[in-house]
Amino acid sequence: MQKSHPVIKNEFLDELFPPKRIVFIVNPKAGTNLQKHIGEAVEKHLNHKRFVYGIWPSEYPGHGFELAKKAVAEGYDIVVAVGGDGSVNEIAPALIGTHAALGIVPAGSGNGLAMHLGYGREITQAVKKLNTAENQLIDVGLLNGRPFFNVAGIGFDGFVSNLMKERN
Repeated sequence: MQKSHPVIKNEFLDELFPPKRIVFIVNPKAGTNLQKHIGEAVEKHLNHKRFVYGIWPSEYPGHGFELAKKAVAEGYDIVVAVGGDGSVNEIAPALIGTHAALGIVPAGSGNGLAMHLGYGREITQAVKKLNTAENQLIDVGLLNGRPFFNVAGIGFDGFVSNLMKERN
């Protein structure tokens, strides 16, 4: 992959404005199974002049958090959760208080936060949005000392959430 400025090909500008590093952390058990197409979508729709990327699959519950911490330690600029709201809630806490931005590619059953932030429901649309996305601060809540994004539930909501976890 050749490094170059999006408009002008100039080695000096490449040094001044290097491509951003972006990593896609993929939850292979997310609700819709669309995440299996992430490699194709990134290769076809991500602006390779603006970004160099990695795709890291999570392998077990909590692994997304570990991978996000690793991405921050390795200097990635953007960490993308590829999955649903559960994947976002696993990955995003690792980014709190760091320089890294969160991106979302929806592949869950609900995708509430992705919809609210304008990523839509389609993987290709979300990858295209990453090309022009600007940083936006979002709130984070705490429940029993654990951060959450978008929603948190107790009672019936928690029961349904546990059923979804067991299904995977």
